[in-house]
Amino acid sequence: MTGYSKLLLTASLALLVSGMVSTVNAQQKCDTCMEGQMCQNCKNGQGQCQNGDCHHSRHLIPYWMIPDVFKDEDQIAGVKRWSKEDYYLRGQLPIGQRQKCYKGKIWPVAPRPTGPKPHMIHRFHAAHYWPYPYNIWAQNNVRNMIEVHQQKGWQDATTLYNYHFSADTNELTDAGVLHLKWILQNAPSQYRTLYLQTSEKAGANDLRMAEVAQIASRLTAGQQTPEVVFRNTTPYGRPAQEVDAIRRNALANQPQPRIQSGGGGGQGYGGGGGGS
Repeated sequence: MTGYSKLLLTASLALLVSGMVSTVNAQQKCDTCMEGQMCQNCKNGQGQCQNGDCHHSRHLIPYWMIPDVFKDEDQIAGVKRWSKEDYYLRGQLPIGQRQKCYKGKIWPVAPRPTGPKPHMIHRFHAAHYWPYPYNIWAQNNVRNMIEVHQQKGWQDATTLYNYHFSADTNELTDAGVLHLKWILQNAPSQYRTLYLQTSEKAGANDLRMAEVAQIASRLTAGQQTPEVVFRNTTPYGRPAQEVDAIRRNALANQPQPRIQSGGGGGQGYGGGGGGS
């Protein structure tokens, strides 16, 4: 390549870079021009502002064709581009298309990250190891949700409700003792907390806590007993005695006619006849 050709090539590159910078400055100045003002910033940038829209009639290169390296939104303030610090900071940024405001419109419309773009090596890294780490985040979200459900389920299973206590003496019934024994023997150690449903009766909560602590100490044979905590809640179901009473009452008050169970047999529809 001759010296003249090198000089011509250098001048062309310098003119191209100068045109890019000029277009970027004009667009950024126009973006600061608000509708209804004199658009002085846009005019100074060699643009023509009309109703908040800037048309760069004197620039041959469209703004969207200019590389992001020339645009301020792709710069990190106080950091030299392509330096170690720049690579480190951009490596922490999310991967994906950036959302921008161009000519009064958001591109793209769907929510996207904003600010500087990651370097090409970062995009290659994300494509090479895709879907990591996003699949790990999704798996952790599902695991956390399942863990919350497990905690709530064990909290309900280790709760002694009002129907586990006698209404008169606030002592545990036989069903309550069996349920307490099941908690101490079967519940995992991390979920082995004894919850007591709070009572509205004065003094009932203290009596029930003392009753549960005493029986739990006896069932654990002097070992460390689980913590007893009050819980302001209501049972999801009904005690078996109440369900049995409702069922018996429904059977006793069936309207007429009633279908009797068992008894002698009559002529059935499917009865067999004599053979031919």
